[in-house]
Amino acid sequence: MKETRCWVGDVTFSAGAGINAGNSTAVCEAGRGWKEAEAGAPVIGCLLEGELSSVGAVVGIRNNDSLMLQCDAGGRWTTLAANSEG
Repeated sequence: MKETRCWVGDVTFSAGAGINAGNSTAVCEAGRGWKEAEAGAPVIGCLLEGELSSVGAVVGIRNNDSLMLQCDAGGRWTTLAANSEG
């Protein structure tokens, strides 16, 4: 029986899911695993410390109160200044 999901660490992805893979995007192909996707292929989110966050998600950086990370549409984390208003 062929595997119908793809793995990154402990995170599983269904066939058709796209993630950032270095300088390109990889897509999960049932029974074959990860393969390079066409340029501009959609991604489902960003991975950070074994956790998947959806595109647009904002998370804190451990031990840093002045910066946050946001998952962009390409599946990459970008830094944001934390809102100083409390």
